[in-house]
Amino acid sequence: MRMAPRFHFGIARRHALPLTGPSADSGIEFSLDTLCQQWHNLCMEGDDSTTTRQLRFQGNALSDLREMPPAVRTAFGHQLWEIQNGITPENASPFELSHANEVMKLTERRDRRTFRCVYAAKFAKAVYVLHVFEKKSKSGIATPTKDIDIVYARLTRARTDYASAYPEDSNVPASPEQASGKNRKEKRT
Repeated sequence: MRMAPRFHFGIARRHALPLTGPSADSGIEFSLDTLCQQWHNLCMEGDDSTTTRQLRFQGNALSDLREMPPAVRTAFGHQLWEIQNGITPENASPFELSHANEVMKLTERRDRRTFRCVYAAKFAKAVYVLHVFEKKSKSGIATPTKDIDIVYARLTRARTDYASAYPEDSNVPASPEQASGKNRKEKRT
């Protein structure tokens, strides 16, 4: 599993830094912004061993993501980009009732509120964002049943969508119900 590099840009970034070395005679100055941007672009290029998978949204997950606070939207966007490129974010964890990590969740906490982005990354050529929501549980830390049902209904649609969008890929992850012959609702009770 590849981990993303972590950067800290907490220092003042607008100061111009003189270029040192053989080209110092040219008098060219680079701002720390420019250097940070170049470093970011270099790190974002990745290596040739991975290919970026397509990001596909199920239901109204994209519109729900757009309604999140800007800091949450930015964090989820970067983490989804990492997932597309084969990197597992540090805050990714299995979603409730998930088998073999077929459904994962990203969690962001801002201003005493908790936000979740639930996705399926077991597909070879795509990452499916299944549900994006603010967690409002009336029973402690548990995820509301309504949100769990939405996620697994959309996962079923994602499998169908993947099979039609990528007919040449015969490795569509089978649902646990198909593999075991059981119903997911029976497992929950």
